[in-house]
Amino acid sequence: MGNCSAVRLVALSVLVALAVGCNKGRPIIDEATAVYLGGDALEAATILERVAVEAPETPEINEARALAVEWLTRKSELEKGESRRTFVAAALKWAPDDPDLNSRRCEVELELKEWEAARTCLQEVDGRIAGREQKRLEDLLAVHDKVLGDAVERKRLLDSGDPNNWYKLRRDFPGTDEAHLAGERLPDASLCADIKRFSQVLFTGGQTGPSTWGARLSEQESQGYQRRVLSEIRNGSTVISEQINAFRTELSQRDLMADEGQVRDLLLEGYGHMQPAMDRLTRLFTGKAYKIADRIKRVQRFAKDFLAVEKKVAEKRLAAEKACEALGR
Repeated sequence: MGNCSAVRLVALSVLVALAVGCNKGRPIIDEATAVYLGGDALEAATILERVAVEAPETPEINEARALAVEWLTRKSELEKGESRRTFVAAALKWAPDDPDLNSRRCEVELELKEWEAARTCLQEVDGRIAGREQKRLEDLLAVHDKVLGDAVERKRLLDSGDPNNWYKLRRDFPGTDEAHLAGERLPDASLCADIKRFSQVLFTGGQTGPSTWGARLSEQESQGYQRRVLSEIRNGSTVISEQINAFRTELSQRDLMADEGQVRDLLLEGYGHMQPAMDRLTRLFTGKAYKIADRIKRVQRFAKDFLAVEKKVAEKRLAAEKACEALGR
């Protein structure tokens, strides 16, 4: 009996020792769990590292790894910027091949706008993360590359001093600061950029243009209103004549882009049709004093004759504008 009791005691001691050895990692995991629940995931993960040292080749090692990855990953989802990078890096030490963590690692660099680090990361994880994730992250980097490339291109076009490049800048990058600056510079460098100023004098219609002057006189019943309209017509013809003379002088002295000669010539042809008509009208108000009725008849005759002139003027104006459009301006 004595021997049997001794054998049983030895066996029990061995089982107790084995049990204690197998569960040696449990207190460490419990300690780490308490720290994690207290809000310190990094410290909790550091504590779990002791399992591999103090309880090697035990089931707790796998449990410790799973907990560390879970805690650090969960915490990384709540953080931003550098803090998020810290938690992702800590989690990767436990699971260096985890696809989601590797994807998140690159995503963090993109969020931090560390573009070259993100580019390197994407090269390193290529084939190790899901294809759709690789493409999504590469697309985000491509957006940055395009933005950067566009900024360089806008500056190049603006600084070139070439009006053709300024037109390209306005066309390709509308609404940007560089496009606005290019638009401010163009009228001094390109006739087409200033076409409205030069062609407006050739607009003969509307409510107050020369083509309406005869009808406006006919609508007036009192001599007082007739005199006022006659005065407006005289002043209007004088203003048009002065504008045409000024524009002719400016166009003869202005530097043009190499392909804008046709536009200038069309404007000058339009002025050539308009000027004699305005001169004839101006002469109606000079010299011998005509009665109001006679002056009205002369203006009405001018308005009738002006219809043919108006057509020619409009043709030249539209042709000049279309010539600019054909040049992409």
